[in-house]
Amino acid sequence: MNVASGILPIAADTKKICLAWRSPSVREGNRWGVIGGMCKAKTPPEDSAVIELIEETGYIGPIQLHRAFVCRLRGFRYHNYIGIVPTAFTLHPPDEFAWETSFIEWMSYQQIQTMIQDSSSKFHKGLLQLFRESEKLIEEYAT
Repeated sequence: MNVASGILPIAADTKKICLAWRSPSVREGNRWGVIGGMCKAKTPPEDSAVIELIEETGYIGPIQLHRAFVCRLRGFRYHNYIGIVPTAFTLHPPDEFAWETSFIEWMSYQQIQTMIQDSSSKFHKGLLQLFRESEKLIEEYAT
């Protein structure tokens, strides 16, 4: 079975949510998504999600993870986490991972909801499903 995981960061001080604009070089690129990827062998999904966050953004500060929706498709599982960070961080990935994410943006929950309503095609289907399936958890930390 293929297993992947990712984090939707939320800044505790502003309650803003970090969305990543996926690079055109990644599968289903040129759209908003969470920060994540395939789990390393013998690495639990939550640890792998944190590794992906470090690799793709360069963020190495404190984070409090909350389990969210797990997407299960034929032979594939994607573990989503809501990651509470003290404050917004900037995008500074190590050079070897800089190609994965074009940019990040910190937005309010309402901004994202409006964007989803107006142009859902700009969102990775997994992110749309995360917002549907874990709406209450996201609202708890972002509103």
